[in-house]
Amino acid sequence: MRVLHVIPSVGPQRGGPSVAAPAMCRALASYGVACDLVATNDDGNGILNVPVGEWTTHAGARMLFFRRRGNALPAIREFQIGAGFAGWFSSNGRNYDLIHVHALFSYLSTMAMCLARRAEIPYVLRPLGQLETYSLRRRALKKQLFLRLWDGANIRGAAAIHLTSQRELDVSWIPGPAARWVVPLGVNLPPASAAPGPEPRPPQILFLSRWHAKKRIGILIEALAMLKDQPWHLTLAGAGDSGPAKTIMDDLDRAGIAERTSLPGFLAGEAKSSALRAADLFVLPSASENFGIAVAEALAAGVPVVITRHVALAPEVEAAAAGWICGDSSAELTAALRSALRDPDERRQRGENARKLAEESFSWESAACKLASLYRTVLK
Repeated sequence: MRVLHVIPSVGPQRGGPSVAAPAMCRALASYGVACDLVATNDDGNGILNVPVGEWTTHAGARMLFFRRRGNALPAIREFQIGAGFAGWFSSNGRNYDLIHVHALFSYLSTMAMCLARRAEIPYVLRPLGQLETYSLRRRALKKQLFLRLWDGANIRGAAAIHLTSQRELDVSWIPGPAARWVVPLGVNLPPASAAPGPEPRPPQILFLSRWHAKKRIGILIEALAMLKDQPWHLTLAGAGDSGPAKTIMDDLDRAGIAERTSLPGFLAGEAKSSALRAADLFVLPSASENFGIAVAEALAAGVPVVITRHVALAPEVEAAAAGWICGDSSAELTAALRSALRDPDERRQRGENARKLAEESFSWESAACKLASLYRTVLK
C-alpha cells in the first residue's frame, strides 16, 4: 500500500502536530504501508534548511519539500503556498492508493483535497483540531469563506476523518458522511530513568509549547504570582512572534516573577529532552488541545502534568492519577499548582503513573496499527 501524506509544514516551530507527521510515516512502515510525505519548507517565521523540489530523507521519513512563497507578507506566509505543488500532485497523485491530509485552511491541504476529489483518489483528513468550536471562532470570517468555497466540500468528500482524541470528536463540527476514526498520536519513549534522588530546590516547573494565545501563558503567570510564598522555578520554553513575546515579558515583570523564570527560547532535540529530565512538573493551561503532543511527551518522560480540562488527554491523566486537572480560571490553576507543589513524594508517584500511562496508551506502534487498519477499511 502506498500512501501520500500532505501537511503544510513539518517545521518544529509549528508545534506537535507537524512534528508528529514524520514519526507517523516511520511507524507505518512496520505495517506494510509505504509513506511519502510532502510539505513546504516552512518553519514559522523562518524556513527549514532542506533541499527543495527533490526527494530527501528528513526526520527519518521520505519527503518532498516545496518552496514557501510570500515570506515577507505574514498573511501569505501563514497560508503556506507551496510553489509547484498543484502541478506535481496533478502528475503524481494517482501513483498513490490513498492520500492522508493533515490540516485545513492552508494551501497544501486544501489543494490536495480539491485535486484528489477531482481525480477520485480516496483521502483521509486529520483536521488538527481546526474544526473544534474554539478554533472555528477564531478568524471566523476567513474560515467560513474557506468552508463555503473549498474546505466544506473537501470535508464532505473525505473517505474518513482522523481525530486524535474522543474530545476532538465530541467538540468538532464535521459535515458529511465520512467515517470518524479516533486514533491517538504516539510519542517516542525515552529510556526509563534511574530511581530519582532528592529533588532540586526549588521544584522545577516546565512550560514547553508554542507561545500562542490558546496556550494562555498569561493565566499561568497570574497563577504563579499567587504562589510567591512557595519555592518554585519556572522554565517558560517556546517561541512566538515578537508581539506576544513582548507581552509575556511585560506580564512577568508586572507579576514580580521574572527573576524566578528562565526563558530558554525554542527547544528541540537534546535541549528539549534535557528540559524534560530536569522538570518536576509540566504545566499547560491551554484553552483547546485536540491531543497535546507536549503533554504526552512529558508523561513519557515521567513528569506529572498540570493541565486544563480543555486538553484532550485530561481524562486519561485524571484516571491514571498522572497529574492534576483544573478549570479555566487563574484561581483554579493556582489551586492545582499549590497541590502539586505541596508534596514531592506525591509528585514522584504521579510521575511514575505518567510514564506507565504513556507506555500503555501513546506508543507509535499502537497508533500505526490502528491507522493501517483505517487505510485498509477505506480501500475495501
